[in-house]
Amino acid sequence: MAGLSFAIVLNQTLTSMENNVAVQRTISDQRLYEYGTDMGRKLEAYLRKIPDMENIPIYITLYNSSSADATLPGKFIADGYFTGRAGQFAKNTEQWVLFPSDAAETLDSVTSSEMKSVRTALKEFIPETIAIVGQARFVDRKLDFLRINVVIQAKTYAEIHALTQYLGSLLENFSDKGAIIVANVKNYNDTVAIIQRDADGDLTVIYTY
Repeated sequence: MAGLSFAIVLNQTLTSMENNVAVQRTISDQRLYEYGTDMGRKLEAYLRKIPDMENIPIYITLYNSSSADATLPGKFIADGYFTGRAGQFAKNTEQWVLFPSDAAETLDSVTSSEMKSVRTALKEFIPETIAIVGQARFVDRKLDFLRINVVIQAKTYAEIHALTQYLGSLLENFSDKGAIIVANVKNYNDTVAIIQRDADGDLTVIYTY
């Protein structure tokens, strides 16, 4: 066995019953980190007691399943690589935000402006475009990944094809060339196209209809 990897999933929001009323409490980021790393060290110590596991490399990540918005995923808050008796956890500075939002504007005004331009361009291209929402992941306050969800009400495949090609050209206008950008195009509730712009600039288009 070359090594093991584990993910410890943590919930930052706790619900308890007080006087027959459900009360929610939020654990602070620091307390969640302390609790998660303590669990991780106990897991690593337990695994070391298993025969032939004394020196196997073990990678443990801590994942916070809570998010600032119900439509956003959680985030990894720490990870640790352990070899024998050595190893420790390090904090991750991962953050998810929605475009458009005040949080996105504050964190990255350039990408926020570029997302607004995409929204305007698509609505002018096909007025039946009914929803354009971005979900972005930032690491160390730098854009790392951007997902753009586009929902349209197209009547023909020709419309879908034209919009997809146009959206692909718009993705190339984003100034942050180090981030991966994925656009999902839905016609009503069905995914009809997926576009991906890699960090190296390569563009891939897949039609699913």
